[in-house]
Amino acid sequence: SSGINAEWPLRPGLQQFTGHSDRINALRVTDDECFLLSGGKDKTVILWDLRATNTGLGSKIKRFEEHVRPVLGLTFLDYSYTTVSMDTQQTIVSFYDILCESLLEEPYREI
Repeated sequence: SSGINAEWPLRPGLQQFTGHSDRINALRVTDDECFLLSGGKDKTVILWDLRATNTGLGSKIKRFEEHVRPVLGLTFLDYSYTTVSMDTQQTIVSFYDILCESLLEEPYREI
């Protein structure tokens, strides 16, 4: 698949990330610049590893597909590796712990 690419200025130069099938609406990086979250119109959130490893800089760690609408907001909770994502209608918020590799709670869905 051709996918949508995002270029992010990392040390040194640019790094290309391929994974979304539509426009990217949100990007967030952890304070220590180890992880990147991307969320898009394709209703997915992708977690990327920015550390240099044997799999390469910018390796995809996990793809989240819980959203039923385009993803608009992303963040990491203060000084932690916990992610939060929200769609355009603010109907789903997912909490994911990167270090434990698990959802902390079931995604919230407004009825």
